[in-house]
Amino acid sequence: MPSLRHEVLRVLFENRPALAAELLDRVFHVSLPAFSTVHVQPSDLTQAVPIEYRADAVVVLQNSTPVLSVIVEIQLRRVATKKWVWPVYAAVERARNRCPVVVLIVAGDESVARWAAQPIALGPPENWFRVLVLGPAGIPPMVQDAEVRRCPELAVLSAIAHGRSNAWGLKRARQIVDALGTLDEEKRALYTDLIVMSLADGVRANLEAMMLHGYEYQTRLPKRISLKA
Repeated sequence: MPSLRHEVLRVLFENRPALAAELLDRVFHVSLPAFSTVHVQPSDLTQAVPIEYRADAVVVLQNSTPVLSVIVEIQLRRVATKKWVWPVYAAVERARNRCPVVVLIVAGDESVARWAAQPIALGPPENWFRVLVLGPAGIPPMVQDAEVRRCPELAVLSAIAHGRSNAWGLKRARQIVDALGTLDEEKRALYTDLIVMSLADGVRANLEAMMLHGYEYQTRLPKRISLKA
């Protein structure tokens, strides 16, 4: 069963499908095809075989027809069988939408990232399959207020990856939390909780004291999950 940390990362892509495209552009410098819409489609990648294949999220960039599919996998630890199924995900999605496919792995730590980034041998001669891997080091360590308002999910990713570093000081953390104020109540509550609980202990304590003289978590997640690596 997926962990709550796994589900938190998955829901960021579900809430904002364009996040997958933005990461390909900003982190991996992928030249994206022209597209007008982005949507999440069912992540069931099962064909007429007796084994179920289900990715964490499948994001489709589309004009009148699909132009790129991004299969997102949250990988918090090494699972050897994943190296067998990632090529299957890509092949099935490529046949389903008849467009290029990228498999994007969001790794829980740098060790997992290095493991996931190793090419997968499909067979001779020199037939290799490669995924794109986003580890903590690849996530932008800081985002500007305008970016937080445009893509709050990126701020949450940054907090989870880097919130315990010195770069995430009290002033900056408060600015980012304030920038979430334009979101609807449900997302604002969830994202604020996730950012606050990702901070270094001293910064979090000072921020909690600053916000209404004692911040109260607005969702049940903080009582049930640790986002620390």
